[in-house]
Amino acid sequence: MRLFLFNNIRELHKINNRTKQNYTMKTRILTLFLLINGMLFSQNVTTLVGPNSGINDAIVVDSLGNIYGSDFGVSTTGGSSVYKIDTAGNVSTFSTGYSSCNGLAFDHQGNLYVVDFTSSNQDHQVYKLDQNGAKTAYGPKIPGASGIIFDPFSDTLYVSQYTSSSNSISKLAPDGTVSLYCNHSLLNGPVGMAYDDQYNLYVANFSDGEIYKVTHAGDSLEFIGKVPKSGSWGIGFLTYASGYLYATGIGVHKIYQISTNGVVTEFAGTGNPGNTNGNAQNAEFNRPNGIATNKNQDKLYISDYGTKNIRLISDIISDVDDLDKEVQWSVYPNPVSNLITIEFSDLQSRQQIQIYNANGQLVKTATIYSQVPLDVSDLPSGLYLIRMVNKRNSRLKFIKE
Repeated sequence: MRLFLFNNIRELHKINNRTKQNYTMKTRILTLFLLINGMLFSQNVTTLVGPNSGINDAIVVDSLGNIYGSDFGVSTTGGSSVYKIDTAGNVSTFSTGYSSCNGLAFDHQGNLYVVDFTSSNQDHQVYKLDQNGAKTAYGPKIPGASGIIFDPFSDTLYVSQYTSSSNSISKLAPDGTVSLYCNHSLLNGPVGMAYDDQYNLYVANFSDGEIYKVTHAGDSLEFIGKVPKSGSWGIGFLTYASGYLYATGIGVHKIYQISTNGVVTEFAGTGNPGNTNGNAQNAEFNRPNGIATNKNQDKLYISDYGTKNIRLISDIISDVDDLDKEVQWSVYPNPVSNLITIEFSDLQSRQQIQIYNANGQLVKTATIYSQVPLDVSDLPSGLYLIRMVNKRNSRLKFIKE
């Protein structure tokens, strides 16, 4: 590992010579970069809890970092539960009395919801859980209910439906009204769903590993990419973090990164079933199924269906390459105190940006227009990196005084 510590203005000038920006540095500013194999970030897989954590299906992470996961169980025998893993790694049974728990989601008030995916297509029920895990039926039974996700702007719940006769997505309103949202022949065992930074909805097929963007208010689907499948095991679940979709290849024991323009990349896993930790490319998973990210979108949590391990992939930002490549945008003033202005070539467009501190941690996200000031008064002093979402090599540094 190569460790570089930049603590004076001369060294900062060297790393910023192509941006041709003059900095003045206060002595209280200290910046740190970790460069591993010539890259700013690397991904490492560890086992957070397990084996036999109880969780082998959907997982979600609350705002405090607690993980909740479902045990799909066996619908004919019952005994399925929702489990909680607190930030110290302690596992507890959060809610019980299900046949086969499936999708999980939080609403905008922080309430947890779970689907009980039972053996009969007429028995699928969404439940709302209170802070103690007590469940209350939420809305009517929805045939084939499997995955769930809340609308970004309301408490309308989207429910993916996976049955032998029908594959669709329905909307469940807070008043209990169910309406069909998307019914398309390309849906083939839809379970996992995710929203990107532009609030586009994506859905993943369990049966064939295909991913689609739902367009035109649910009237059509746009093919995004496909994950390899094994038999009828395609994608377990789907999440979105830091500009990319991430899918679990439950049939092939791998994690995939998918850009929103359709580039599918093997992200973690050798393809051999196992429990090996370490570098993402050398780690092994055993039917990875549930997947979720944390609030900062710099970690991925994965449930292994085969072992009930909960795996953690850290530092998931993977496309930060040459920081000195020229880009068609600029930032000023630099250094900055409270308001910073970002200028890019298309003055009319709106861009999603992410700001990382010198340790590679995501500290701020925003939607910006060119030349419209952005408030960064909440950031402490230091060196920061701006990333324009879905724009490779769009890296720009600035100093916060």
